[in-house]
Amino acid sequence: MKITNYIVVLEQSADKFILLNPANAGTIRVSKEIYKKIKNNDIKQFTEAEIEFLQKAGFIGEDDFDEKLLNEVKSVYIDSSLNLVFMTSENCNFRCSYCYESHTNHHIERDVYDSALKLVNNSSKENLIINWFGGEPLLEVEDIEYFMKNVYDLKKFKSINSSIITNGYLLTEKNFNKLMKANVKVFQITLDGLKTEHDKQRYLKNGMGTFDRIVENLRYMKSTNEDFVVYLRYNYNEQSNPVEYVRYVKSLVGKDKRFVLDFHPIGDWSSTNKGLPHAHHNDDIFIAKKDALESGMRIRNIEEDTCPAGYFCSAHRDEAYIINYKRDVMKCTIMLDWDKNIIGKLNKDGTIEFNDNYELWHTPIHNEKCATCNVRPVCMSKYCPHIDKNACKETIEKKIKDVLEIKYV
Repeated sequence: MKITNYIVVLEQSADKFILLNPANAGTIRVSKEIYKKIKNNDIKQFTEAEIEFLQKAGFIGEDDFDEKLLNEVKSVYIDSSLNLVFMTSENCNFRCSYCYESHTNHHIERDVYDSALKLVNNSSKENLIINWFGGEPLLEVEDIEYFMKNVYDLKKFKSINSSIITNGYLLTEKNFNKLMKANVKVFQITLDGLKTEHDKQRYLKNGMGTFDRIVENLRYMKSTNEDFVVYLRYNYNEQSNPVEYVRYVKSLVGKDKRFVLDFHPIGDWSSTNKGLPHAHHNDDIFIAKKDALESGMRIRNIEEDTCPAGYFCSAHRDEAYIINYKRDVMKCTIMLDWDKNIIGKLNKDGTIEFNDNYELWHTPIHNEKCATCNVRPVCMSKYCPHIDKNACKETIEKKIKDVLEIKYV
């Protein structure tokens, strides 16, 4: 038997430690004495009761324990799905202050969707994940209905999950019900604070605010009995008031588990939004998340940041493709202006003609640092080709410890 190498440690007090195994999300509190035994990595030091406790919690197993954990993460979270993102339209009714996209009037034509349907039909994957992106995808809601109907008519997947990233302005009662009928049931909608703060960052092409209309649409969604999930994204910077924001969302949706808070600091998402005020994890964000959690609200970052493959970008799945109106096949929805993001072209027959960039996105890191890394099950030795791969361990560990502190301290 052996102790897993996959342990993140948060010191709660001088004699209490919180341990997380990122390969199976096992979380325990242990005394300083037990933590020292784990750190010494010697099974013989443990009593039978301690071994039983650690085994049940997922921290001790057979000699091939870690290898089996990694393989399970890979098969469940990575290898089982075809993942498609459609850049439905490059147009948008908003002109957000931090947006990194260049807006045009181009949109995906039906013949491209027909080729994508052939790609879907040729896939050997058990599951299908579809994400509708833009611009603003609800400008082309009829195309979403068309594709989803044809996908379900294929009757070939064990599961089909479809989500949409929308600014929420066009998510009227009529469009919401269309999406429910089409089985698009996961939404990401941004609400950047209360009215004044939100409208300063997210406004229409004519400069008018958008807060009131989005809130009206959210209220309608809440009034229904439909089965959906809304990730309420909050992009914050140093001027934001996250504590006030949580209180408002609490008054808007209460403890309705269909609505999930999603906190994100504004960052250099692309060359087009550099120079904006940024923010990182600070005291106000910590207080806001703690308040939300204690109020019975859900937080996406809390639920996902400590789970297996929680930092595994879907771009690294072997069959994860972003498709635009030009039939370009890409990997990243953020680095749209980076030439290495395009990995091929979608042919009319549903096949993809890959270029040399494909390997850049599908080659795992094979080095000693990754082989012995305690957070390897979170990223699976994959990294974004556009960021510093040497900083990944410290970044991931810090985020996991933040979550543990919010949940347990």
